[in-house]
Formats: sequence, structure tokens, C-alpha cells
Amino acid sequence: MLNNNELTTFFKQLGMLIHSGVSTMEAISIIGDDLADPQGAKLLQTIYAGLELGEDFSTVLKETGEFPKYATDMIRIGSYSGKLDEVLPALAQYYKREEQISASIRSAITYPTIMIFMLFIVIGVLITRVLPIFQNVYQQLGTELTGAAGALMSLSNVIQRILPHLIILLLLAVVILLYLLKKKSGIFSNFFVNRKLSQSIAVGRFASGMFLTLSSGLDTDESIKMTRELTDHPIIQGKIKKCQENLASGMGFSEAITAAGLFNHTQNRMINIGMKAGTLDIVMENIADQCNEEADNKIGHLLSVLEPTLVAVLAVIVGVVLLSIMLPLMGIMANMGL
Repeated sequence: MLNNNELTTFFKQLGMLIHSGVSTMEAISIIGDDLADPQGAKLLQTIYAGLELGEDFSTVLKETGEFPKYATDMIRIGSYSGKLDEVLPALAQYYKREEQISASIRSAITYPTIMIFMLFIVIGVLITRVLPIFQNVYQQLGTELTGAAGALMSLSNVIQRILPHLIILLLLAVVILLYLLKKKSGIFSNFFVNRKLSQSIAVGRFASGMFLTLSSGLDTDESIKMTRELTDHPIIQGKIKKCQENLASGMGFSEAITAAGLFNHTQNRMINIGMKAGTLDIVMENIADQCNEEADNKIGHLLSVLEPTLVAVLAVIVGVVLLSIMLPLMGIMANMGL
């Protein structure tokens, strides 16, 4: 499956060529001629061959297995409505937004995770390497570690016995983390990202999808049905379902979406005005931009809080370990008159 950056580049280039009056088949050929990546060139050759056989463009893309269902569905709608030159740039913008959101989530997850791993490593070094040195010093002085220091020394002995297994578990955790980040798992992201932030991201995706479907000529019912498939957040999915039920009961779109509680008061007012002015798609695009900006700000704030907090936790733990060792040693030395 193509990633968001590849989808953005492909749809952007294709949209520019088709908007200039070039046929879809010729546009694919032009893009393929300029492509240096052998795998990408092979994909475009497959698409070109399908078009040459007279197959529908969206069907050819679907058969490659490299394009998301949402993209192929939107291209099919654009082809039938004669708005393919408008749908393709909108798809490029949609997947550009998706990549920005994914990058922000990765940033919010990766940094604190690295700090937590570093925290474990530092504590491990203290317990398994530093504490035994002090234990030898205490033994030479004819005494033993007691209290908190003694407990830490006992822990050190246990950790040293199972150290190979701990290293394997740590490496396995790193591999799983990298895999989940690559797959952009929604469950994994929602676990690390707070509830308000994950909801803001999901609402932004919904608004972005609504903009794309509405600008492609679909009505509000069809747009909501298609866009609901893009949302993996359970709370937002429930609100979208409620909105669909409200529409089915005879409510207008503005009233239905307000009653469902998908957007805030200001955004609901924007939607109401957009419905009256016939610019609902533009309003949805503006709401998507607002949600994405809000998500970026929240992620920046989250990182600004996490960074000093994790550093402070690390400093406190290191300080407690060292003090638990040094204070008894200083007491012994004082008794010895040193």
C-alpha cells in the first residue's frame, strides 16, 4: 500500500496534468517517464496497461492493491461526475493532511518513549554496575548495605541474574514500537495521546473527508456515509452514527450535526451559514484546518510538559539511589573520624 507522501505526490501530479487537458492514460505515461523508482515505474506500467485495455481508471487502481478504498471510490465518483480534475488535487490535499497528522502523532509518541527507555537504562546501570562497587566498599569497611540501599542491592542481584532476558524483552519492545509506529496503529496512538487530542484529530479527519466528498458533488447523506469509514475513533464514530440517524428522522443537515455534538458551537454556526450560502464544502475545509491546527498546538503543549517532567523524574530517581548509598557511607566515615 502506498504511503501518504506517495499518494499526495501521485494525485497532485496527475491532477495537474489532467487539469491541463491531458488524458488519464497519457498523464500516467508522462509521470512514469519521469519516475526513477523501479517499483513505482512498474506500478504505473500496470495502471497504463489496464487503461489501454479500456478498464475504468478507478477499477485499475483498485486492482493494483496499492491505493486505499477511499481514494479509489472518490476517483470513481470524480470520473462519473466529470470532476476528476477537481477530485485529484483534493485527494492530494487530504493525504497531505493525513501525513501531517501522522507525523505529529509520531512526534508525540516517539520522544517520551525514547526518554522512558533511557530512564530504564540509566536505572539499570546504577543498580547493576554502580551499586556493586559501593557494596565492595562497605564490605571493606566491615559493614553491609541496609534499609533502602540494601533493598536496591538485593534488586541488583536479581536483575543481574535475569539481565539477558531483560535485554531480550527490551529489544522486543523496541521492535514492536517501531512496527506500530510504521503501521500507524490507531489503538496504539490513542493509548499514548490524550482523549481530547485524539478526538480533535478524528474530527479534523471527518471534516477533511466531508470537504472532499462534498466538493466532488456528493450530497450530505452520501458524504457522511463515505466519510464515516475513515474514522477509527469510537466516540466520533458514535456521533457520526447519531448524525445519520437524525438525518434519517427528517432533520436538516445543520440541525442533525449540531444535535450529534460533532463540532463546537462556533463550527456549528459556520456549518449553518455554509448550508444557507451553498458553501458547505469550503466551511468543512476551514473546520479541518482549524482542527489540524488545534491538534498541532495540543501536541506541542504535550511535548513541552512531558520533556521537563521526564527529566525531573530521572533526576529524582538517580538522586534517591545515590543518596540511599552515600548517606550511610558518610555516617560510617564520620564515626571512624574520617
